Amino acid sequence: MNLILSLINAINFYVQPVLYYTPLTIQDSLGIKAIVEHIFFLEFNCAIPYNELFYKNIDGKIFADCCLNIKLVNKEHTDSLADSLYHQFTIPSFSQAAKERTTFYLQFGKYVSIGEYDYTITLYSEDKTGMVQGTRKVTDDDYLMSDILLAKAIFRDTTGSYLTKGNLKIIPNPSLIFEEGTENVFIYYELYNINPDTTNLIIYYIITDTTGKIIRKITRNMEKKFSRQAVNLGFNIETFKPDDYIIKVAVYDTLSGRSIEKSVGFKIKKAREKISISEDLPYYDAIEYLVSFQEYKHFLTLKDEGRKMYLKKFWEKHNYYEVSQRYEYTDGHFQEGTKPGSKTDRGRVYIKYGTPDEIENKQFEESKPYEYWQYYNGIEFIFVDVRGTQEYTLVWTNVRDEKSKPALYYYLPLFKRQELEEKKE
Repeated sequence: MNLILSLINAINFYVQPVLYYTPLTIQDSLGIKAIVEHIFFLEFNCAIPYNELFYKNIDGKIFADCCLNIKLVNKEHTDSLADSLYHQFTIPSFSQAAKERTTFYLQFGKYVSIGEYDYTITLYSEDKTGMVQGTRKVTDDDYLMSDILLAKAIFRDTTGSYLTKGNLKIIPNPSLIFEEGTENVFIYYELYNINPDTTNLIIYYIITDTTGKIIRKITRNMEKKFSRQAVNLGFNIETFKPDDYIIKVAVYDTLSGRSIEKSVGFKIKKAREKISISEDLPYYDAIEYLVSFQEYKHFLTLKDEGRKMYLKKFWEKHNYYEVSQRYEYTDGHFQEGTKPGSKTDRGRVYIKYGTPDEIENKQFEESKPYEYWQYYNGIEFIFVDVRGTQEYTLVWTNVRDEKSKPALYYYLPLFKRQELEEKKE
């Protein structure tokens, strides 16, 4: 059955351009290398809310095919650059995507030199179209400091996978909008043409509101170890009220007296109203996967009134709506024989960690079927259908509190076993 689902024809998506200084090394046919100094990389970070796309449902797979066209026009020389990207996005279900407010990310860019550029980013999804336009001027100041990339999260990731810079994975927030009560906002930027010596750079981080009032100011010293250094930092904004804000980064070299500053704006919007929950709702007391073993053991020793108080406080801190949807999804998709989906290994992981960002589902002649789940925060799981009965057992994970089963590795194909051995090293 082929079911085509479509919303309105206009696609609303977000783009944050970020400029980096990136000299290129070019080698000719004789092997002679030359460095092209006056080159920058204009990176575009795009965020696409799932509900803006045109979906097809074929054999239970819900997906949207997209084409992204990029056009850069140099306003001074009238030359232009153009390119296209094709990508397919998938969701487990529309209800799940709605509850988790799924957003897709694309990151791409073009090399440019000093000048002023108009950019046009056009997104197509079947008969739906969206466009974002803007201008970015590249000046001498950009030889000293990149633009500031605003992010939802930054964490260590040495896999070199998508959305990584060096050993960091950076989840961008091109909308520049955060919901009231968000714990942290993160920034990433790079400093260039540093003269390494024994002195320090003094860096000022200043957050102001729309009136120019300073909400927060932080001063940091940074050693000048390399000619090019990347910096990332997080700010707690949990108590910030809905408003527009600006983060300014000002860098001062104590030896040369050289200074440079850049800024990025962001907005905090009012939080969605919390739903009213009561103890007669399904999965209200299903907290086993959401607390530690010792904490759950303590919960079971409580009498009725104690459990009521415990659960009331628990759901004041957790999103019941999201958790219950995870239970519903697992019970509907991961059932194994008479065992409910929420009681299986895949169901437990899904409830604890949410929807995987990537799922690899494979079967080879020399091995049992397996599923490889990956999350943007770096955690991974491998499940194997050991008996060939559609009952998947968790055999490997890089999560410390979860138990792997090395004795079952031999059910995996050889190349996957070798990958696991490399991860151990």
